[in-house]
Amino acid sequence: MGNNSPDVITIREVYDSFSVNGYMMDCSMSATTVQNGACSILDIRLWEFDLEENSIAEVSDITQIEFGIEIESGRNTIDEATLELDFKAE
Repeated sequence: MGNNSPDVITIREVYDSFSVNGYMMDCSMSATTVQNGACSILDIRLWEFDLEENSIAEVSDITQIEFGIEIESGRNTIDEATLELDFKAE
């Protein structure tokens, strides 16, 4: 995620918004602080038992991920977005 604003921002997951292939799941995603003009990576970790419970045995079984993020500057939420990632087999 890139920060093109003049402010330092924090990006965090919207609570209880994460889904894989349409199944709501818990995940571990730490908030990340991004300095102005810099980029960051969102590190998302999924629990194996959640995947297995929803018949996702391999990474290649994941076709879609969706989750919400909040973008904050200081203590103020300045934007929210829903990210949808679609993976297609080649």
